[in-house]
Amino acid sequence: MHLAMSRIHTKGRRYTVIAAFGAVAFISGCSSPGEESFDRSSEFRDIAAETDLTAPSDISNLQGKATYTGVAVADFGGFSGTADAKLVADFDTQEIEGSLTSWKDLDPINHTLRGQIDLSNGQIADDGSFTSQMAGNIERNAAGSTDTPDLRAFHGSASGQIYDSVNGATASHLNGSFEGVGVNGNFGVDGEFVARQ
Repeated sequence: MHLAMSRIHTKGRRYTVIAAFGAVAFISGCSSPGEESFDRSSEFRDIAAETDLTAPSDISNLQGKATYTGVAVADFGGFSGTADAKLVADFDTQEIEGSLTSWKDLDPINHTLRGQIDLSNGQIADDGSFTSQMAGNIERNAAGSTDTPDLRAFHGSASGQIYDSVNGATASHLNGSFEGVGVNGNFGVDGEFVARQ
């Protein structure tokens, strides 16, 4: 499934704006009454709507750590999923790291996902933009099957921007994207995330 998302470009850097949530919106029709509900489209939209994309945060005078939580969505080259996003920014050292966990397949009736993506060695610039390394392992299993699962191991990079909120809260939101390739170069990974304090 194609992830319907758009991007804007500012001063040569790619900042992600979630404009259409085709992949996430698809989830709302997936769960039957007895199943676990993991529709994250509403949270995704809420976080994006609270983010003031005209107000990138100057973090040069901020101190301490801030934890951001939100939602990620990704295409793993043949299947897609959503996850919980958690990033921790250390404004004293201007470093950032995070993890994308609790993955759910966009075909949840027929498939399950296990695994995690880690964002590491991240650096935050004074203007709130950040970059980091990205690596992960995602395993996809067919429901009720004893066949060997589809295991995807990959690495790449992530980038994003810390923003103020539309209500004026400083450095309260962030969004970003990540991309990478399989360890054998046989598939690509492309994803997005939004989060708030």
